[in-house]
Amino acid sequence: MNANVEATTDALHEEIVIAWQYRKDALHTRLLNLLCTLDPDNTERARLGFPDHVRALERYRREPGWWDGVQERRNLNP
Repeated sequence: MNANVEATTDALHEEIVIAWQYRKDALHTRLLNLLCTLDPDNTERARLGFPDHVRALERYRREPGWWDGVQERRNLNP
C-alpha cells in the first residue's frame, strides 16, 4: 500500500473513532454503536458498505495501544 494512502486511511480511522468516542458526528456515532451490536456474520455484511467504519472499530478493539496512541497524537487525553 502506498504510504500516503496508508496515512490517509489511518487518519480516517482515527477521525471515525474520535467522532464516536466524543460524540462529534451523529453518523459515525450511530454506525459504530450499531456495529458494536452485530454478530460476526453481520459485521462482515456491514463491511461491504462501511469498510472504514468496521476497520476503525476493529483497530479500537483489537490493536493494543492504538486508541492510547490516537489520544496522545491528537492531544485528547484528559
